[in-house]
Amino acid sequence: MGGKLMVARNNKELWRQQSLAASVAAAAEAAARRVGLPPTMQEVPDHMLAAAVHMLSHKSGIEPLDKAVARGFLLVNTGAYEAAISMFDVLLGDFPNLIAGQLAKGSAYAMSGRFPEAVVSFTAALSVDPEAHDAWKRRAQVQAARGDEFLSHALNDITQAEVLAKGGDPDIYHQRGMIYHRLKDFRSGAKDFRRCLAANELEPVTWNSLGLCLAQLGDVEDAVAAYKRAVELKAEFKEAWLNLAQLHKDAGNGGEALKLFAMPLNLDSSYTQALHLRGQCHYGMGDMARALKDFTRAVELDATLSTCAHLAALCLQSLGEFREAVTRLDALLQREPSHACWYSRECILYYWQRLDRPLVAFNPDDELDPYLKEAQCRRYDPRTHPPLANYVRQGPPTAPLSDLGTPGGSPSSGMVQLVHCADVLGRWVQLDCPGFLANVRQHRQFGLAVISIAQRLRQHWLGLKYSGGAGFPVPNSSASRKGEPLVGPHPAHPGSCHLMEWRDLMDMSVRWRQISEPNDPVWWIDRLAPEAFEEGFGLQTPLVNGQLKVIRYYPYFPRAFRLMKELMASTLQGGEAGDLGRAAGAVLRGAESLAELYSAWGQGDFWVVSPCQSLVEPVRSMEGTRLTVQARPPGGFEFSIRTPGTPHRWREYDEELQALWEKLCAVVVDALPEHPPPNTESLAPGPFVDALLAGGAGAGMGQAQEADTVLRQVADAALKFFFYWVNFGPLSRGSAACGYAAVLGIFTALNIDVTRGVPKGLQMDWEAILRRYPGEFVDSTLHWMHPALHVTQDRDLLGGVPLVDDEIPDLGTALRAMNVPAAVPS
Repeated sequence: MGGKLMVARNNKELWRQQSLAASVAAAAEAAARRVGLPPTMQEVPDHMLAAAVHMLSHKSGIEPLDKAVARGFLLVNTGAYEAAISMFDVLLGDFPNLIAGQLAKGSAYAMSGRFPEAVVSFTAALSVDPEAHDAWKRRAQVQAARGDEFLSHALNDITQAEVLAKGGDPDIYHQRGMIYHRLKDFRSGAKDFRRCLAANELEPVTWNSLGLCLAQLGDVEDAVAAYKRAVELKAEFKEAWLNLAQLHKDAGNGGEALKLFAMPLNLDSSYTQALHLRGQCHYGMGDMARALKDFTRAVELDATLSTCAHLAALCLQSLGEFREAVTRLDALLQREPSHACWYSRECILYYWQRLDRPLVAFNPDDELDPYLKEAQCRRYDPRTHPPLANYVRQGPPTAPLSDLGTPGGSPSSGMVQLVHCADVLGRWVQLDCPGFLANVRQHRQFGLAVISIAQRLRQHWLGLKYSGGAGFPVPNSSASRKGEPLVGPHPAHPGSCHLMEWRDLMDMSVRWRQISEPNDPVWWIDRLAPEAFEEGFGLQTPLVNGQLKVIRYYPYFPRAFRLMKELMASTLQGGEAGDLGRAAGAVLRGAESLAELYSAWGQGDFWVVSPCQSLVEPVRSMEGTRLTVQARPPGGFEFSIRTPGTPHRWREYDEELQALWEKLCAVVVDALPEHPPPNTESLAPGPFVDALLAGGAGAGMGQAQEADTVLRQVADAALKFFFYWVNFGPLSRGSAACGYAAVLGIFTALNIDVTRGVPKGLQMDWEAILRRYPGEFVDSTLHWMHPALHVTQDRDLLGGVPLVDDEIPDLGTALRAMNVPAAVPS
């Protein structure tokens, strides 16, 4: 009875096959009944069975057999997988070459999660008919469902199905597009989804899938259009709404993203992924209270959402709820002991114990274990990372400490003035570029850093001019690096102090960044583990990642690519290869893509060093950044800048920054009058403006011509300082933002109002990194900045603003200042 099905040669043979098929079909249905048929399948109406037979592919031509297979397919479609499998076991026992039966049985296995058995069934079908494209397609779907390690098999199968179908089954393109997406071959995936849509442009799932690929390629406008088409076709398509919202968030359009996040949540208020992603949007915009609400709700719905649980704890820390933050992290670590939130817990406990410590003495770079900080940056497993074996964990507060919570009552008038000024200044740091969300919390910390820097600079410059060159004494306890100690204690700072240096200027900006954002490990690299520093702990920023054009940084790809080609070609032409080197250099210069450049190079992954010219030693060319290209299959490359933090490089940049710091101070001190105006003997920052504008024996800034001269000298020093700072990249994160704060702090200290922000599409750090000479960067920046710089002579830009040291004396008050309601619209 196990012979191959064939066309009957005469009526007697046909009668025999039909009789056999009928008996087998009856036995198969009996087997299915023993397993248990669903009520809806007890009696299948004739018209339903006839429709199922009509839709059947690979019919045998024997009516009882085809009806049995159709009935089995109906069992699969109604979820009665075991009954279907039992039925097909009987049918295939007598008719093993029944292709339709093998396909149906494979489908039952696949739908019930028994993927290896499904592969066996589809392979059996292909052994009967190797040209059955739907068997190739179904096996491909099962292989893809088995996991990433089987995706190459899935791709081979679905491509064979495409060859055999000859365009007759557009769904093959959709299925192959999904496989390409998982393989991160987004270019090929987008191509297949478009081919599928060419056959049926009314398929919302395919439009959504196309949007996913385009978004991963960095083609934002086309991805938005694809998602919009998906929700036009299917308004209740919550996944497409969510993808559209997330893309707007990634592009930096926070307000529009929040409107769009409401759409999937209106459709499904328990949609945890939407709560998670909307929470991240709120977090990225600095709204910790709303972010906390979304993260908490998501974890209530699904306790396994560890990222939400972690971020909820960081929101609580930001809001001053330390006790609850630790409680939630303890619960998360109970479930996942290796989770990176272990580092957050250590930092929270460190902060909690120091809420009443003077802000000037808050120094996590000095006090926290360097191996802890390095491991946090690299996200090592805290249980197995060897250097943490002897780490002494942070304990709970030694004395009962209450949470900060919401500040009780109204903030003081001085605090209101301070945060109002900070919020106004903070808007300057917002870049008008794709990918940068407007974050009111980061605006606040930036503004407070600028005010802190400006007030301290005024005190320092007054001291240099009118206190015998004493300047501002910085306690070593508050510095990330100890300076040369001053002789004798200073009355305001008993103990070991040093004269303010460039690094103390940057410490103020770094400290506010550390206070404001618990999710970013912002550390001085030379204060990480000494082994990491010696090896050159490096920063890496990709412009292209695989096939993805990184939204934030890809606009600088053309310049970075041209620079890399030029550096490679110059290296070859400057060697000893003669004509061969010149020819190779010409080939490299002619490359129009990363693939062409990689092929022209022909020696695998490579990197070149962008030179940075020294001012201290004009003949010295320092290592700027490393432009790196690495192959990233399938069909992609990682094109990134890398900044190694080696000790030798630190010494060189330290010299440059200290020299510019001293030049800046000299320019300002020379501009101050020889004889101090009243009240400057206190070194209070307020009278500084009176002294600066007084003119007299010094150059002064009281007259327009004198003011413009000093302004240009100050701008030159400040922008060159920024140039070397961002090329240096001395922080594990946030170097650019801290550099912006230093520049604005210097201008504000000198009562120079910057009346416009950074132009649209421009990022000052990339403008500096991709240039060799600081003068070129200064000239290009002053082209747009100089018209916006104005020496304000009728008022003090910080007039009425209290000293940060007075109004924010300790860490707890600093955290409260971050949460005072905004005084002006953001």
